[in-house]
Amino acid sequence: MKRRGFSRKVTRKIPILTQTHKAYRVDWAKSNRCRDWEKVIFSDEMTIWLAGGRVCVWCKGDSKPVKPSTKHSPKLHVWGAFSARGTFPIKIFRENLTGRLYCDILHECLVDKRLVP
Repeated sequence: MKRRGFSRKVTRKIPILTQTHKAYRVDWAKSNRCRDWEKVIFSDEMTIWLAGGRVCVWCKGDSKPVKPSTKHSPKLHVWGAFSARGTFPIKIFRENLTGRLYCDILHECLVDKRLVP
C-alpha cells in the first residue's frame, strides 16, 4: 500500500456548517459589534477520554483485530476561561459536571481570585 502512495490515517471530526449556520454567525457578530467585550468572560469545558480512542490497523485476509477495553473508559474533565483581562486558572476534575460543581468552579477560579466583582 505504501508503495502505491497510501498511508494509514484516522479521520478527524469537523462540524458541518450549513449556510443557515453561517448566516446565524454573521447575524450574531453584527448584533454584538458594539458590546463592551471588557465585561465578557468566555469559558468552556471538555472531557478527555484516557482510553478508548480510535485505532487504525492494517490487516490481512479475514483477520479481525481487537483492542481490549474496559466498560467505562477513565476520563478527565477540563474547564478553562479567558477574557480581555487574560486567562483564568484551569480546573481539572473527575466527577460529572453538575450545576453545583459549575458554581463551585466559577467561585474558586473567578470570584476567589478577585477576577470578577
